[in-house]
Amino acid sequence: MTAKFDRLYGRCTSDIKVFLACILALAPEFQKRRLSRPIHFALSYDEEVGCLGVRDLITQMQELGVSPYAAIIGEPTGMKVANSHKGVCAYRTTVTGKDGHASDPTKGANAIVAAAELIGYIAKVAKELKDTSNIDGSASGFTPAFPTINTGAISGGTALNIIARTCTFEWEFRPLPGQDPQLVLKRFEKYISEALLPRLRAVAEDGDVTTELLCEVPPLSATDDNVAQTLALGLTGENDTTVVSFGTEGGRFQEAGVSTIVCGPGHVAQAHQPNEFIDISQLKKCETFLRRLMDWAA
Repeated sequence: MTAKFDRLYGRCTSDIKVFLACILALAPEFQKRRLSRPIHFALSYDEEVGCLGVRDLITQMQELGVSPYAAIIGEPTGMKVANSHKGVCAYRTTVTGKDGHASDPTKGANAIVAAAELIGYIAKVAKELKDTSNIDGSASGFTPAFPTINTGAISGGTALNIIARTCTFEWEFRPLPGQDPQLVLKRFEKYISEALLPRLRAVAEDGDVTTELLCEVPPLSATDDNVAQTLALGLTGENDTTVVSFGTEGGRFQEAGVSTIVCGPGHVAQAHQPNEFIDISQLKKCETFLRRLMDWAA
């Protein structure tokens, strides 16, 4: 990590890991204070790939009969209080065709070409979702205001002169709160069975398309009785809430019946960049927030 221009540059500086650094730095002070309300720090694993670790935490919490008053998820919101975020459904689709010599493509079924067709189809669905969305961006608060689809990785084929037998690509759908998380997958699988597979199997008897769910992160929905929101607004001194388009563990806590908000230092616009950074002023805001939380709990 490098300090420069009142910023800290480094990997994951615009991520929840900075919030974890803040709470761990203040952990001795939390321990020394005589708190009438207990404050628990929850550090989970595999948050980036589907919020997997927090499932075990929530299961154990339920088995112990623990019912937290509120959950604060320290993802980057610029220390604003976010009471809603989109969900995430991530998939891996594998196309199996028929290989052969590239001098006669008609004798094989090119899995890369079939995969490209499917990627084009979900891109078409993505545009349709955007064009038909009746959600006012300024009213929803999300950026973008509509549900989105993204294809993030693709791999297939063995050599230039061989018809590709297999191709795999990974893609995701980010639904809005209250939206059917299976919306796109249902249309995708229908297109495969009705349009693509018959053509594929006309050439490749064993041709197939399989899609596996890599992860599903539930959205966080705004509620009228969110005590976590009331608490966090008081701690930040803000009057208004915001929303974020990325997914967090907040949706899982809310599913478990815990009042939840997202509030942490940094801005997601700087995340996953080669020059990722966080303003030091954000760390100071987070420190103030946590000290106020100490006072509230005491």
